[in-house]
Amino acid sequence: MPIHNLKLKCEIIHGSGVVDLIGSVDFSNCHQLRQVLEALLIRKIYVLVLEMEKIHYMDSSGIGLMLEYSKKCHDHGGEFFVLNVNPSLDKVLRLVKADRYLRVRRGKQEVIQEIMQRGALKTPEQENIPLVDPSLQGLIPEKKIFITYNSAAFDKVFESRVITIGNKRFSLYAHPDATPEEGTLAHIMYTDEDVSYQFVTIVEKIDKRFIYMTFPESIVKVEEDQYFRISQDLPVEFCCIESFKPTRVFNGTILSLSAGALVAKVPENSEMIGLLGIKFNVGLTEISTCMGRVIKISKASMGTVSITVSFTMIDEPERDMIIRHIFRESISMRSNRQDKI
Repeated sequence: MPIHNLKLKCEIIHGSGVVDLIGSVDFSNCHQLRQVLEALLIRKIYVLVLEMEKIHYMDSSGIGLMLEYSKKCHDHGGEFFVLNVNPSLDKVLRLVKADRYLRVRRGKQEVIQEIMQRGALKTPEQENIPLVDPSLQGLIPEKKIFITYNSAAFDKVFESRVITIGNKRFSLYAHPDATPEEGTLAHIMYTDEDVSYQFVTIVEKIDKRFIYMTFPESIVKVEEDQYFRISQDLPVEFCCIESFKPTRVFNGTILSLSAGALVAKVPENSEMIGLLGIKFNVGLTEISTCMGRVIKISKASMGTVSITVSFTMIDEPERDMIIRHIFRESISMRSNRQDKI
């Protein structure tokens, strides 16, 4: 018996506290649900939240599938929550509520508080992620920042500049076409030299042209990956991830590639903040399961920018294909150098 009219909003909360909103999707059968859950249960995911917006019926196989993946998530050191935003679903979820691994909650703030109290989210110190003191570098007045927030199940992104910084909050310029509501969780990203900085905060107050946000307890410093990297000249396609569907597609050229990140040249006006889908070929093999975030943006030639994209999701067989490609290319380049000598 298939799942009918099941609409889920999926979020991943990483060990650093960064929230990736995957979007909303309608499932017609358990096979589709299994595919999505398989894609989401990857390394360094500590909390997976499925928000049930609408459901008419779910049979025992659908419930069993959710319980199966809640156990898998727990085995990976994480937590699996279902946000039940519709009280009429209580009967449907009566079996789920009794499970020792899967929790049913009403609101996101309730989930976040429980996560922090129970220590389900590892702190940046536990993850060995270096923190940066904002008073020394990074977040300063007039710094250009990118803000990502969720509105109606979609990620919205806008660019702004910091105005003032205090002990408890900081302010920035509002955007006329993208203003989050008070109480909204926002993901902040800005760059500096060879690194980028990220943190999650809450919109505290909206005052006409200005937005006030709570000051973060910590800012995560994200450096370029430690994989072996080689220079390349490969076409690549990026897209923003909304509701599991590619939107706002833009193309570029890979300048260097590793198994954990890539550097590419793209048009300057590309929308490249938030979770990106990435598609490119290595030899005859298409890499199509990769997702990532931009951690660095710098000026390139006229009308283009150079971006460093760190992979957050990739199937291990495809990562192996990239590693093999890099190995073959490095041997080929070494042989060419020796031939010239």
